[in-house]
Amino acid sequence: MSLAVLVQEKARHLSELDWDIYHYIEEADLSGLTIQEVAAACHVSTTTIFRFCQKLGLSGFSELKASLKLQAKLTDSEQDYPKLYHQIIDYIHSYDTTSLFQALTERKTVYLFAQTDKELRVAKVIERIFLQSQLSLFILPNPQALEACLKKGEASVLWVIKIDGKSNLPVIALAPQTMSSFYTLVMTDTQHPSILYDDLLLIPTIDKARFPYAEPILTPFLLAVEILFLKFRLLQ
Repeated sequence: MSLAVLVQEKARHLSELDWDIYHYIEEADLSGLTIQEVAAACHVSTTTIFRFCQKLGLSGFSELKASLKLQAKLTDSEQDYPKLYHQIIDYIHSYDTTSLFQALTERKTVYLFAQTDKELRVAKVIERIFLQSQLSLFILPNPQALEACLKKGEASVLWVIKIDGKSNLPVIALAPQTMSSFYTLVMTDTQHPSILYDDLLLIPTIDKARFPYAEPILTPFLLAVEILFLKFRLLQ
């Protein structure tokens, strides 16, 4: 919950000094400040700052700082959503899909390699959406299924979904002579997937530098699939 909401909920319990503290905190960056520095800036005692925090339902100044830090992260994340949305649209729009769409049109058969729960969810969406274009799509849910498919040497499209980096590929997928009969598309958030490919869709996702512990999310992949399909149908 944001500081503004907390203050509004407890407004009738706040004194004029409390409002002065709130207005100072709104403008200040508390990350490097101590309770003594905030008290001096507001011309009140540290006890008054502590009581202000308690009136908001917080245990003290440390929890106030932690709450503000969390709120700043959430606000940054919310601001990223529209930016990420437009990044994906622009990326798929500008991506040269000529060879990929030619392979899809000529070969007609698409094998979707996906192993983890997240990857399989994306594969099922791809299967559902691209079935509208009269393609034959088959999901390969493990390395054994992929290996059996590769050994057939069928001239088809292999669509590899690699999201969280936990899925391993069979050694056969690294052999140029094996992969030569397939047109391989890799959809991933990893810059260097360990597989030979003809096309790489590097899907924009959460900024790992700013949110290093964030779990991979599917929305960017699902949106990319929708835009890719729309582009495919419009260019047919």
